[in-house]
Amino acid sequence: MRVFIISILLSLSVNAATDNIWYKGNIEDAFKLAKKSNTPLFLYWGAVWCPPCNMMKSKVFNTSIFKNELKNFIPIYLDGDSKRAQVWGDKLKTSGYPTMIVLDSNAQEVSRLPIIQDSVQFVNQLKEIRNNLTSIKALSDKCIQKKCTSKEWTRLSLHSWMQEELIPEEKLEGIFYDLYIQSSKAKNLTQYSFLLLYLNKTKKKAYDPIILKGINNLISDKVALYENLMSLSYTTDKIKKLLNKKQLKIIKKVLKEVNATSKDFSEKLAILMIESNLELRKKNEIINDINIIDKKLSSSNLTKNERQNIMSDLIYSYMVNDELNIARKVCLREIEKSHSPYYFMSYMSSIEKKSKNMMKALKWSRRAWQESKGPATRIQWGSSYLRKALEFKIVDFNKLHLNKDLTVYLNESKKTLGLFNGRNARSLKKLLEMVKKSEDKSLTKLVSNLCNNSSEPKKCGNLKKEIGI
Repeated sequence: MRVFIISILLSLSVNAATDNIWYKGNIEDAFKLAKKSNTPLFLYWGAVWCPPCNMMKSKVFNTSIFKNELKNFIPIYLDGDSKRAQVWGDKLKTSGYPTMIVLDSNAQEVSRLPIIQDSVQFVNQLKEIRNNLTSIKALSDKCIQKKCTSKEWTRLSLHSWMQEELIPEEKLEGIFYDLYIQSSKAKNLTQYSFLLLYLNKTKKKAYDPIILKGINNLISDKVALYENLMSLSYTTDKIKKLLNKKQLKIIKKVLKEVNATSKDFSEKLAILMIESNLELRKKNEIINDINIIDKKLSSSNLTKNERQNIMSDLIYSYMVNDELNIARKVCLREIEKSHSPYYFMSYMSSIEKKSKNMMKALKWSRRAWQESKGPATRIQWGSSYLRKALEFKIVDFNKLHLNKDLTVYLNESKKTLGLFNGRNARSLKKLLEMVKKSEDKSLTKLVSNLCNNSSEPKKCGNLKKEIGI
């Protein structure tokens, strides 16, 4: 367990619709208050442009049941673009947006919560964690030893395992396997959550009889299949070859039933993705259903936060089904309507790249960087654009823009607190590695001056040494 030594101010996002529910002071004071009052903390790490962050704001954080439960915590919102936020990213071991963590009153991590659209389910999970502040590692050890209650099995199954940092990555596959074995012996419905987690994590191409039997049992149990549909969507590539026609027919029927009753557009799009991945329906039928969702969304009175999430899902659905012209139209529409248009500009770059329009892809990526807001976001978007320029090698474009833009990027980055931390460091490192690989002397000379007047010369020097520049 880690005790975090806190000494950095928290800057709250000015764009969040839920600002009033978060602690108004700095993180140091929040942790002191938690210890003094023996109160756990709920920490939300997100970004203004992040689609699932916007979904959590609109579907969960704005609800009365969440706000009431949050009164039992010291609630902290750490925006990824706030002052020295990426330093916090390293301390808290957060990388992806959003990350939601419960810490006890001594600032020790207890558990990470998943992205759940159902506010009741999310709040129930939060309550269970508050009532039992056992770390997720200790709880998983307890369950493997056959000592878990039904509520504890549920809490484990709803943990955000893909963001788990306290348990070494190399041990997760074995833990998921053991949890599946023990939960199946306990005849707990959560067993299939661990089965799918294991399938998602393992690199094995052949599965033992216990796992194969589990897959068969899952498909044969309509209730279990219904409860695990979203988790199933992450493992379709691995189990596709294991399913027979009868099992595929069962999945198709359950998906049809869920789709008929669901009022959630994100869920409907996820169902279409499963149908597409498992080839349960003809592609033109799936495209037609995506078009219907698009038409309904166009006439829906969505909030800005809701749009940011669902339109990202919609564009992705069109892209993976190779409907790039429609994806492009939706994306252009959202650039006009989004509170963070640079996110959809970046999406436009991906669409044009997939369409093999490399010049257009590069121009959209550059525009996304130029219009992006927030220091960490600009470092990430700028790195992405400059790496595309190095990858595409469009001579006339690079001759006109590359050196100048790299100079602007590096000068701006050097002013950013926490440049060598978190997402900032990862973005910068990827770019420097590509510059070195390019063997362009003028570009190498520019990055070689990165440490000049750096506020963190030691970290900067270590990064340059690691890359070999």
